[in-house]
Formats: sequence, C-alpha cells, structure tokens
Amino acid sequence: MKKMSFVVVGRNDDYGGDFLGRMQRSIDCLFTLCGRFSLRSELVVVEWNPPDDRPSLADALDWTAAVHTTVRVITVPSEIHDEIRGSDEMPFFEYIAKNVGIRRASGEYVLAMNPDILLNEDLVEFLASESLDPDSFYRTYRYDVEVDLPNDLSVTEILDRCADNVSRIKGFNGNFPGNRWEMLKDAIRDADKYKAEVLSRVKPELLSYPTSVSFLSTYAAGDFMMMHRDRWRDLRGYPEIPKHSYMDSYACAMAVAIGLRQCVLRGSRRSYHQEHDRSAHDERPSADEGRVLELVNEMLNGDAEGALKELQNMEDWGLYHKQLHPITI
Repeated sequence: MKKMSFVVVGRNDDYGGDFLGRMQRSIDCLFTLCGRFSLRSELVVVEWNPPDDRPSLADALDWTAAVHTTVRVITVPSEIHDEIRGSDEMPFFEYIAKNVGIRRASGEYVLAMNPDILLNEDLVEFLASESLDPDSFYRTYRYDVEVDLPNDLSVTEILDRCADNVSRIKGFNGNFPGNRWEMLKDAIRDADKYKAEVLSRVKPELLSYPTSVSFLSTYAAGDFMMMHRDRWRDLRGYPEIPKHSYMDSYACAMAVAIGLRQCVLRGSRRSYHQEHDRSAHDERPSADEGRVLELVNEMLNGDAEGALKELQNMEDWGLYHKQLHPITI
C-alpha cells in the first residue's frame, strides 16, 4: 500500500489566471520532494466537468517528474455534473470532487489539497516520517505568496523564493501579515487573535481538542486536510452540499465531533499558496455563515449527534455509485 495519497481537483478553465502554470509548479514540487524523501505516494487528480473546448488536464500538464509517484486521473463528465442540484450556478463542485478522489484513494493517509499549493521540504519530510497518528486530522498554516515564479526555476529555488515573499499567513484562527512590522501593528488592532495563538502554544490541548471556534483550524482548510483513509470513511468525506464555501470548516468540526485529535502543523512545515484573482470565487454561491457557525458550535460543545446527522453524507458519498474510469499516467 502507498503511504500517502494526495488528492487535487480542478478543471482546465483557467480559474484565477495561469491555472495550468500554478498547477504544474505544484505537482513538480510534489513529485520532486516525494522522491527526495522516499515517500511512497500517489497523486489522484479529479477533473470535474471538463470544458469541451480545452485539452484535459491529463493532456495539458507535464507529468514526467512523477518518477516516484503514481498518478491517476479521474474524470467526472458534464452529464454527471448536470445531475447535481445547483449545477446551473456552479460549473465545479470542489468538495464533491474531492470526495470522489478521497473515496478512491489507495494510500494509508489521504491529503486533500488544492492544485496551486506548494508543500515545502520540512512538511513533506514530516509526511514521509513514521510520526503520523491514525486518530488525528492534520492541518497546516497557509503562506500566501505574490511573486513571479519563472518556469526555469528549480524546486529549491521556487521554495526559497516563496519563503522570502510571504504576503499573508492564514493561521488557525485568522489572517496574519507576512511582514513582521505589519504583524506588530496588526496585533495592536486585534489582540484577541494573537492571544489565542499564544494560548495554543502554552496550552496545546486547546488546539488538540478544541471546544471553541477560536481554536478550530478552519482558515483555508480546503488547501490542506489530511487524515487516515479509515477516518475519512468514518467522516464520509466533506458534506456534499451544493455550495462553494465552508464545507472545509464543517469537515474540521465533524472530525473533532467523531473524536479525532486536531494536529496543526506550523513553524518550518509550510504550505505555500500561489496567489491569484478571486473574482470567480466570489461569484459562486456560499453557505449561510450564521448557520455554519451554529452547526460548528454544536459539534464542538453541543449537540454533535444532531449536527452530524444533518451534515454527514449517505453511504454512496463521493459518487461511489457512479462508474468512473481512472486513467493511470
């Protein structure tokens, strides 16, 4: 069995601009570092509702760096997309697509991430270690970078340039400036956010078993969410609600509600996000924020059973009843 399955989803619609370029850098870094740290891995790419007038992701990307990583591409065609409520408003159901990949992943651990995330050396080295706990779910801080990354850079040069050009950090409970001077000014404006950050280090149990939204790592959770494959099955994946936002927040709270320990990777273990235009993201329908907070609070310190009953999918989650035909690259 592979130790790690990486699940990424997308479609060749140039979402955010330079989508293929961002995804190519992401997979090149992943393949290189998996080889460097001898991480037995597979990459599961779910291409959702591919546009008719563009090449598939399998054809549009260069996979030659995948020497130590198996690659499978699963296509969810437009006719299946059109069967889902809300398909007329959304060309892409991110979290249902992630469930498709998670449900079919073969690795012992499954990491659902986005296709423009760059995992750094220390993070991949940790993933390759023997330190993973099957009864925990793993999150990481996201480091946003706004910097030119030419195609001729090596993986080491890409990651070094990212480390030197962090514009924003998404911590477990909020956004932090990438610049230390700006962070100091931000701390004066929003002391509570920094207080929670300090408390989480003094009392790690606040983060490990959160009973408050303040200590639940929901910021950018869709970019990095990992747990043992059996725990994903216990969870039944992300809620398959036809909305674009907050499904990742639900998943974090659901994981706590079924008894998993939250492990937030920070410090030198980084995931970098290549910044891009977000106008298309803002146009997609979102879940009601008030209802999200209500259900999350119930799962953390209230009626977890009732909230889970409302949010958990049926047994056929991840389009398991559909005959999809992966191709191996």
